[in-house]
Amino acid sequence: MAVERQLEFFPAQPRTAEQRLALIRKRLEGLWFRQRAREERRRRMQEKRRAREAGVPEAQARQLTLDEMIERSRLIERARAEQLTLSPR
Repeated sequence: MAVERQLEFFPAQPRTAEQRLALIRKRLEGLWFRQRAREERRRRMQEKRRAREAGVPEAQARQLTLDEMIERSRLIERARAEQLTLSPR
C-alpha cells in the first residue's frame, strides 16, 4: 500500500533518451525563466534606488529612453527565438 502511494508521487524515471532530454530541457527552461525574472527584479530595484538617490520622482525614473526600449525588444525577440529552439517539436 505504501509503495503504491509512493509510485503515485514519484512516477518511474523516463526510460528513453528523448524523454530524459525533454525533462532536462523543461527544467532548464524553468531555471532560465526564474533567472530572467530575478535579473529583472534586481534591475528594477536598482532603478528605484538610483531614482531615490537622485531625488527624481519614481514615475519619471521609470521612463525608458528609445535606445533602452529598442534594446529590450531585441532581448525579448532573442529570448523568444531561444525558446523556439529549446522547445521540443
